Parts: sequence; structure tokens; C-alpha cells
Amino acid sequence: MLLPFLQRSVLKLPHSASLMRWPTNAALASLPNRHLRSLIRACTRQCSIDMGKKLHAAIITGRLASMPDSFLHNALLHFYAAHGSACSARKLFDEIPNSYKDAVDWTVLMGCFSRHGMPKVGFVCLSK
Repeated sequence: MLLPFLQRSVLKLPHSASLMRWPTNAALASLPNRHLRSLIRACTRQCSIDMGKKLHAAIITGRLASMPDSFLHNALLHFYAAHGSACSARKLFDEIPNSYKDAVDWTVLMGCFSRHGMPKVGFVCLSK
């Protein structure tokens, strides 16, 4: 339900190409964080990897990722972990300030490592 909204409202689809382009970051900046979080979750549920990455890029360029208490990091971390991108999940986890890392962040990252056969990497990360 939210993914069609994302395609119609935020993304502009060129007629002759399958690539999506972002018209402005103003469209994303005007959305409340809870809507952005819902869009990321929709990308996670519907396996829309490309759209989720483009949404993440727009969040970064729109300076919305600089708000560590917005729970956008949690949703993005879950997105990358659910799609098997352990390296991207780890990179995003490292970008979250230590004062904002919570049990959800740690659980998602450890679950990602263990599901993808890297429990030792998760253990080393946790022990640091």
C-alpha cells in the first residue's frame, strides 16, 4: 500500500527508462519521520532492494539521517539485514552514534551475522 505511494509521490518514473530519479529532496523532507520509516519497512517487506537503497540515498542527501533519534536508522538497519547485506548493515550500524545504539540495533545486527553464517564476526563486534 505504501510502495505505490512512494512510486507516485516521491519517485518520478521516466517514460522510456526503468531507472528512477529523485526530483527533489523537498518531497522527502516534508514527510514526517514515521512515514519515511513506514516506506522503508514497505521496501523491506516487498523485497524492493533498489527502491530501498534509493530511499536511503535520498534520506542521506536530504540530511534526514543526521537525526539519530528518528528511528530511521533502525528501519534502514533492518532493511539491509533482511536483504542479506551484512556489510551495508555493519556500515550503517557503525555510523549510529554510540549514545543512540539500543538493543534493537544490536539484535538486528547480530541476527544478520548469524543468519548469514558469520557468528564470529557478530561476537567480535559485540565484544568491542
